Amino acid sequence: MRTKNAAYNLGTSLLLSLITAISGLILPKLFIVSYGSTINGLISSVKQFIVYLSLVEAGIGYASIAMLYSPVRLDDKNKINSILSTAKKHYSDSGKLFFLLIISLSIIYPLIVLNQISWITGFFMVLVLGLGSVVEFFVIGKYRVFLTAIQKGYIIYLVQTIGVIINILVTITLVNLNINLILVQLIATSIYSLRFVFLKVYIQKNYKWVDYTTSSNEILIKDKKEVLIHQVVNLILVNLPIIFITIFLGLKEVSVFTIYLLVHNMIVMVLSVFMTGFQSIFGDIIAENNVDTLKKNFHLFEWLFYSLTSIIYVCTTLLYIPFITIYTSGISDENYIRPTIAILFIFIGVLHNLRVPYMSILNSAGLFKETKNSAILEAILSLLISLLLINRFQIEGVLLGWLIAHLYRLIKLIKQISIEYIYKSCVPTLKLIVINFCSSLLSYCVCKLFEMPKILNYSTFFYNGIIYFCVVSLIFLLLNYFFYKEELLLLFQKVFLLIKKIG
Repeated sequence: MRTKNAAYNLGTSLLLSLITAISGLILPKLFIVSYGSTINGLISSVKQFIVYLSLVEAGIGYASIAMLYSPVRLDDKNKINSILSTAKKHYSDSGKLFFLLIISLSIIYPLIVLNQISWITGFFMVLVLGLGSVVEFFVIGKYRVFLTAIQKGYIIYLVQTIGVIINILVTITLVNLNINLILVQLIATSIYSLRFVFLKVYIQKNYKWVDYTTSSNEILIKDKKEVLIHQVVNLILVNLPIIFITIFLGLKEVSVFTIYLLVHNMIVMVLSVFMTGFQSIFGDIIAENNVDTLKKNFHLFEWLFYSLTSIIYVCTTLLYIPFITIYTSGISDENYIRPTIAILFIFIGVLHNLRVPYMSILNSAGLFKETKNSAILEAILSLLISLLLINRFQIEGVLLGWLIAHLYRLIKLIKQISIEYIYKSCVPTLKLIVINFCSSLLSYCVCKLFEMPKILNYSTFFYNGIIYFCVVSLIFLLLNYFFYKEELLLLFQKVFLLIKKIG
């Protein structure tokens, strides 16, 4: 059942990532063409400010999920309900504060960009985009916590996928009808927020014993403060660049940054699917205190994830600027072709995604307190370096701060999770890093030897992309067969058994 649920979570999460990526491709281009780079920058900027306000959630989600793994495994319904009731109470209290902060932001934010857009446009944009997050606090959060803990996250992903598809269709239709942008965002956000109805009905029908009204117990949910620290760090790293660029460089530069960020986020979403699928498995194994099983499954996951990350980023290096060139064709109000930004984003993406196996263990085992100091230093590094370099190096200065912070945190996570918690040795992870680096370099050089058609449109882009992916994957397959034959055969065996079970 554990493997089957992981497969469902993996498949539906991948589907959601792909649909979200498609949305990310379609809607920003639609906004730029229809309303201009400044408006696209406005939407992206406001969304990041709103994400910062969501810190009032104070870590209750991750902390609750981590605490639910053990009672779920023991089928302790009373303790499950007590944790869920506590989570609901926190979400409700946080939602009220969040709503007040959205009102405050809607008044203050337009003053920051007053010389670029009207105050009234900024005011309503913040209110409308904040609506979805308000629903998340008051309704959806408590359902997401329960379904994730019982390895039924695929229900959430399916509902979200349908919501994203409807959002895309509604937005395209309304924009083509020349509807006011604020009204477009209001209608699309309202429809997407209605997904909570299905989640509520599903839980009430299939888990009648779940009760969010039992007496809560704050003691049951530990490490809320430590989880909050990790969330603050993550929000600083992900959203600080756009906020700095908004304040120091303007909304047009935000629009340029978000186009490159779009590619970065698509890759992160696709690869994060694997963390989503495996995290609940690791939580279950850790709850059983099965050290050997944990080590074996983590090694397989780490090896697979390093290989996938390397393959994808070799292809990204070859295709990044050609994609940006095609995507921004016809847009003349700003220069979007900036190779240095692409190079920096590639390095940031590699470092970010190589952290995923260790973050999976961190979240599953609840190692928030043990890793909080390195998380805090990572945030400080990103903040200070970005501030020092943004005026001189513009967007590239912010990315350098992000890059250095990511490198520091990856090294610390390898030490804290891989060496100290899992292997008690640095050899397995260092071997993976060296082999994947050499494989990536070899694959890139081989692809550059090919005489490929010049990429002028999406047809040649996808043609070249498929060729590159096949060549790079074949090289990695051969090298992994030589260096990691046992892991490769085990992976094929697990995939075969999974297909047999599902079939």
